Amino acid sequence: MFDRGMMGDGAIDIPAIRAMAEAAGYAGPCELEILSRRWWAEDPGMVLPLVRQRHVAAW
Repeated sequence: MFDRGMMGDGAIDIPAIRAMAEAAGYAGPCELEILSRRWWAEDPGMVLPLVRQRHVAAW
């Protein structure tokens, strides 16, 4: 459970999932959880800009 990858590193088409949710009428907030001991161990000053970059690219 705590060995997940960073958003955008896998094969899941996040923009397509977002588009389906919006097409169904969802207009609420989106959140991101990083469930990864690897990423938790990294310097937050490096991780947060990467998370922001990936979130912007997916949304």
